[in-house]
Amino acid sequence: MTLVNNKKKTFLYSFLFSLAFFLLAHGYRFSNNLFAGDSLTNLYQIDSSWQIAIGRIFEPVYLMFRGTLGSPWITSLLAIIYYSLAIYFLADLFKFNNLHQILLVSGIFTCNITITATNAAYVHCLDMYALALLFAILGVWLICRQKTYCIIGGTVSLTLSLGLYQAYIAVAISLVMFIILFALAGLTTIGAYIYVKRRKEADI
Repeated sequence: MTLVNNKKKTFLYSFLFSLAFFLLAHGYRFSNNLFAGDSLTNLYQIDSSWQIAIGRIFEPVYLMFRGTLGSPWITSLLAIIYYSLAIYFLADLFKFNNLHQILLVSGIFTCNITITATNAAYVHCLDMYALALLFAILGVWLICRQKTYCIIGGTVSLTLSLGLYQAYIAVAISLVMFIILFALAGLTTIGAYIYVKRRKEADI
């Protein structure tokens, strides 16, 4: 029961912090069109053949459900949902149970130059990029469950991430590297690493 409550709190904190940070940093996109760059010519996204040609084969499929209108309201709201889920799975992966840890991760995820630049020139793709990030993290999270069906699901998730936006596979690779490094150090979580480091500092 305690584990369930902790997961609920982690999810709630992830969503609330993501919403708060996103509105503070990018809330202007909700009330302003301010189209620039590629978004000037992609208010209605009808470039499916081009997206498929550059490897983003699942973007046209996604647009069948979301619609082709690249409205800042739609893309931003969906992005908040996807980012909050990504933060939740990352927090669960590394056992971030502390309020301050989730707050910090939420801030880093939602207030960075990547999202700012996407809002400036690729707002019509903001939600798809956020979903690609979610699938990248979810893929690692599932594979780390070490069950056959989870490994298959994780592989599918990583494939979806690649088919939406290839760049975020680097996030999955980085997470795997962190997990391997912590395993080699005999630590299971970042929290354990911080605890051991503080104990050593206290001994000094």
